[in-house]
Amino acid sequence: MTPYVDLHYFLFLLYPLVALVVLALLGLLRRPVVLLVSIAMLLFQYGDPLGLSESTVAGLGQLGFLTVYAAGSVAIVLAYAAIRRRHAGGAPFYAAIALALAPLVILKVYPSCTASRSPRPRALRRR
Repeated sequence: MTPYVDLHYFLFLLYPLVALVVLALLGLLRRPVVLLVSIAMLLFQYGDPLGLSESTVAGLGQLGFLTVYAAGSVAIVLAYAAIRRRHAGGAPFYAAIALALAPLVILKVYPSCTASRSPRPRALRRR
């Protein structure tokens, strides 16, 4: 759970933004710096080191999923780039899109499939 509702969260985001703007103005902003700041923000956001609420502890699971999804997406892009050099058809493109979207579709569809299999409340059971 991310604290998007709270103004303090958006004010907190200003700290890395100001640091990155200063580095850019000094001509010291490089890709590794932006990557490190982004990773630090993700760890902070999903790891909840301040202990803001117990519901955000689930953020570690979200961070794990995000990490696996990002690694899978990079693998799909690299595989697509290698295949595209040899085969210039549209099928590899559509396959890459389907593979990238599959985890998101599964996460949206799976809960509705399992909800239909849950036991009926006693009031709705036939006697």
